[in-house]
Amino acid sequence: MQKILEITQYRQKKLQMGRWLAMAIPGAGHVALGRTVGGVIWMLVVLSTVLLAVAVENLFGMSVIFWVALAPILLLQTLSVFSCYRIRKAR
Repeated sequence: MQKILEITQYRQKKLQMGRWLAMAIPGAGHVALGRTVGGVIWMLVVLSTVLLAVAVENLFGMSVIFWVALAPILLLQTLSVFSCYRIRKAR
């Protein structure tokens, strides 16, 4: 019984770590929880959106466009965190 309790506590700590990582870096929580392909995809999507926003801002020199481009980045970050929170204790 003690071993089952230890395993459950370990899984809970691992889930919490993955969720905190997802808040810090999009996709990192997925990678930490064993969803490597999904995590890398999240990282690439968010990184490409950030690079696109920076390129648009540098090209046009308008900071308004950059701030408008931040909206999809924040949306992607939020979706990444929520999808990481949906990972259940099944693992």
